[in-house]
Amino acid sequence: MFNWRREAERFAPSLKVLLLHGPDRRRRFEAIPDHDLLLTTYPLLSRNQEALGAHAYHLLILDEAQAIKNPRSKAAQADRARDGNVRESSSRGSPASQDRCGD
Repeated sequence: MFNWRREAERFAPSLKVLLLHGPDRRRRFEAIPDHDLLLTTYPLLSRNQEALGAHAYHLLILDEAQAIKNPRSKAAQADRARDGNVRESSSRGSPASQDRCGD
């Protein structure tokens, strides 16, 4: 995630980036609407499903999409619960644009 943040700073410095990671992440949930880019992990996606699901997202980017390959996994279920217009997934550096991953 830190690499994604560095890349955003480098290529899209005007984006407001919110990193949701670590024990203090819950304090930043209310700041989600004030940001353009939200970065979190697959485990936290399912653990924080209710808080993250309270927001609509235009674009969901799922890096290392093999983490949601099994539709019964918690990560895949949490992904499908997200409200997003477009989903972009990548696996081993090969992006595959999809309207829904795994559907």
